[in-house]
Amino acid sequence: MAESVPPKPESGFPRWVMQLAVVGVLAVLLLLCVFAHEAHALDVAGQESKAYADQSIHAIVTTWSEDELINRASPEFQAATTKGQLDSVFIELRKLGKLQSYPGLKDDGKITLKWQNGHFSYLAFYEATATFEKGRLLVSIHLVKHDQQWQISGFHVDPEPFL
Repeated sequence: MAESVPPKPESGFPRWVMQLAVVGVLAVLLLLCVFAHEAHALDVAGQESKAYADQSIHAIVTTWSEDELINRASPEFQAATTKGQLDSVFIELRKLGKLQSYPGLKDDGKITLKWQNGHFSYLAFYEATATFEKGRLLVSIHLVKHDQQWQISGFHVDPEPFL
């Protein structure tokens, strides 16, 4: 006697609905992988930018070296700032005297991923304090990552918080 196979029960959903659900689940998994990769990349960029910002601030304020700033400056910074402007600012800053202490960056700062000029760019912002013979400053630094290289896109010193 031949055994009879019971017919498959109908799921109630057309086949295309089930296929669409599978494709949807795969798309969600792919997006999760992409977000996990970008989160890791952002974390790595944060570590790199923090180290770069800390080294840059220390190198610049130790002797108020314009060259240290210019060598690290982004093309945008260089286009917006003249050597004469930097000369006059750094002459004033040198009047603060020798660097007494630089404890490093205040915190982990802020790092963002921004779409600009047809691609994503990493941007970072950090603050630090530095004490000199004749005063104390809050130093703010803005960074941008161009071609795998961090560069300074903004540099600002402010004595106001400490007056």
